[in-house]
Amino acid sequence: RDEQIRDELHRVLDELLARRAPGDIAVLTRSNAQAAVVAELLLGWGIPVITENSLLLGSHPLIRRLTSFLEFLDNPLNGLALYEFLCGPELFGTLSGMEREAVEKWLARAYARRSPMPRDSAWVAGSFRRDFPAAWERCIAPFHARAGLMSAYDLAHEILNFYNVFQRFPKDIVF
Repeated sequence: RDEQIRDELHRVLDELLARRAPGDIAVLTRSNAQAAVVAELLLGWGIPVITENSLLLGSHPLIRRLTSFLEFLDNPLNGLALYEFLCGPELFGTLSGMEREAVEKWLARAYARRSPMPRDSAWVAGSFRRDFPAAWERCIAPFHARAGLMSAYDLAHEILNFYNVFQRFPKDIVF
């Protein structure tokens, strides 16, 4: 099985490298263990590698906000993921003009209005949509409507383009 995966990866990379530079190719894996195996193979084939572990991707604010937004789009009942996305200047905050403090105050007020006290965060999206319809329509609705119709990779690319991440954060392109 491992040999079959190695051979298929090599075949796909040969095909891609005929059209693209190594830096234009991403290999996604399901686990760090798989990433380590793939990284070892790629390095053995002379292809430069950057892994999540080598960059500490999970701690980068831009990646955290993007991941939170994708988590929310995958599960719109995940109000905590939406909240983390809304609080960051990297994506939503800059385009919407809402600062973290304003989002935190809104959430505290919205939570206090809930009766009985909610045990989950499913209400966050509906409250935000009602309280900030323009921000919802401009910054969230276009992706909310396409969630499930696009792959996570394509959706992430659309989000990065919409929020002008490549132009606004050129030093972070490697992430």
